[in-house]
Amino acid sequence: MDDHAALLYDLLLLENQIPWRVLDCLFKLTRENDGTDEPSLYELTLNYFEYYTLGRCPKKIEETGSKHLLDFIRKCLLEGTKEDSTNIHPDSDWAPIPCVTELLQSGVKFQRTNDRMLNITFENGVMKIPAIEVHENGGSLFRNLIIYEQYEDREQYR
Repeated sequence: MDDHAALLYDLLLLENQIPWRVLDCLFKLTRENDGTDEPSLYELTLNYFEYYTLGRCPKKIEETGSKHLLDFIRKCLLEGTKEDSTNIHPDSDWAPIPCVTELLQSGVKFQRTNDRMLNITFENGVMKIPAIEVHENGGSLFRNLIIYEQYEDREQYR
């Protein structure tokens, strides 16, 4: 793992998250007030993590809306999805989605799309799924996002 990959890995671990407000305060301490138009922490973060957001992070995500870097990545990936969490309850019964092999065996066809990451549709026996590439730290990123979402969902119902 090269230095850049190791840094990204550490920055996106759930246990390493620092509140965005703290990051922003520290960032502002490093800036000179010389009147030049320097990019904000938000803009630099957007550029640095563009690869991890699959280039799909819209420029309009509110700068102060992220709790930390992992939350920033999550919001970028979820932006524009048809997510409706009002029907989700942590104690509800749920059934696992069959694996791709089982779906193929039952006649489901798959079609690649260039849509938002979580805009998955199923119509007339065709499941349309956006393509993603999971690289060196991708597995770690997704595991941390899953853990973070599970934690956030539980906090919502306390």
